[in-house]
Amino acid sequence: MKDLVRLEEIFAQARLSSVASPIATIPIGIIGLVIFMVFLNKVVIKRITKINSVANSVAQGTLEVSVEDSGSDEISQLSKSFNQMIMHLKNYNNKLQEEVEHKTKDIESNLIEIESKNKFAEETKKAMMNLLDDAKRLEEQLKVEKAGVEQKVELKTKEIKEEQNRLLNILESMPIGIFIIDVQGKPYYINPEGKKLLGRGVMNIGIEELSQEYKVYRAGTNILYPNEELPIVQAFHGKSVTARDIEIKNGQKNLSVEVSAGPI
Repeated sequence: MKDLVRLEEIFAQARLSSVASPIATIPIGIIGLVIFMVFLNKVVIKRITKINSVANSVAQGTLEVSVEDSGSDEISQLSKSFNQMIMHLKNYNNKLQEEVEHKTKDIESNLIEIESKNKFAEETKKAMMNLLDDAKRLEEQLKVEKAGVEQKVELKTKEIKEEQNRLLNILESMPIGIFIIDVQGKPYYINPEGKKLLGRGVMNIGIEELSQEYKVYRAGTNILYPNEELPIVQAFHGKSVTARDIEIKNGQKNLSVEVSAGPI
């Protein structure tokens, strides 16, 4: 009987021990959780926060950053991949900047060339406008000068005509015969007194026909006066000559004349 009571006491203690054991493990679990959270904060959260900070810097355009993590776990692999991404971005950004600089230089070069061409075109246009202005001024000046010259020519022509008329009046009124030949040796002018002596006026003949057509003979003969010896023919050749052996047969009259001739 005593053994039975003893056994029941042992079972009762065992049951009490089994109930008290879970209650005793609760504080130990809480402490472990706290330790795990502290470890998680130091090992994991700080590293993720660091990656997040670097990501924010990259998002703001700062590429001179990196995540420092020398571990080998998944977060370390993430950090390395993130660093590689930053490196690719830097390389792409540098390449893009080089292309932008190259394009900028090309554009600047083209702009300089365009400005040079525009400047040349502007200078050419300005020069052409100056030439046009000069041409207009010259045209106006020529018009003025032409009008002046025409006025002078008209005035001079009028003066020459007046002089010719005065000379003609003098020749017409002279009491001696005047006979003039032109530069081709043809009769050009005979005054009234000359027409009376010759019995005819200006004829359309050559210099070699003067003696025959105007009936000029050697005085006292029926021999025509040689043309080359006529005073007027010699005057045509630049000599001043006087002849006293000339006779003009004017109809029924034979007129002995003295003829003097010289170049004009």
